Amino acid sequence: MELPGETATLVDMARAIAAHAGPVLSSSGSTLLTLSATTPPGADPGRIDLACWDGRTPVSAPWRPLAIRGGSDTPALTALEQSGRLLLAGLLPRWPANARPPSIGIVTDGHGVAFSPDHPSPGSAGWLGWQLGGACAVTTLLPFAPTSRWARLTAPDDQNTLNGLLLFNRH
Repeated sequence: MELPGETATLVDMARAIAAHAGPVLSSSGSTLLTLSATTPPGADPGRIDLACWDGRTPVSAPWRPLAIRGGSDTPALTALEQSGRLLLAGLLPRWPANARPPSIGIVTDGHGVAFSPDHPSPGSAGWLGWQLGGACAVTTLLPFAPTSRWARLTAPDDQNTLNGLLLFNRH
């Protein structure tokens, strides 16, 4: 299976997400945003769910849903959803068909973009706590802002960088 947008790399797709996420995070008063999708068998990612965390709600239930609902944020949210669909479709082939996760997602602070191969659904209960506690690492597509509280999600070793994607099956 070829990646969507033959000339676009995962990093290019991540840059588009970060660019669209920045204004959405600012207008929602949030510090972290996740894009998640269900992964129906034999299909591209399903509906994209957008959620954000303001850094104040408990890590055990951090995500507040964002909805595309008209107004000044609508173009940014629509662009974010479209960019997210492309990136998630590009990540999904990294899992073999018989080990495909039921849902997949990424997180962004508006600068960096990452996902967790071991726990690919950021919407799962406890996901953010696992990440912040170091129980499982994220794979970084783009580094988080160095001054961001999310920079610590980015592991310093090479295992958790874009090169880590090579460990996944491409078929």
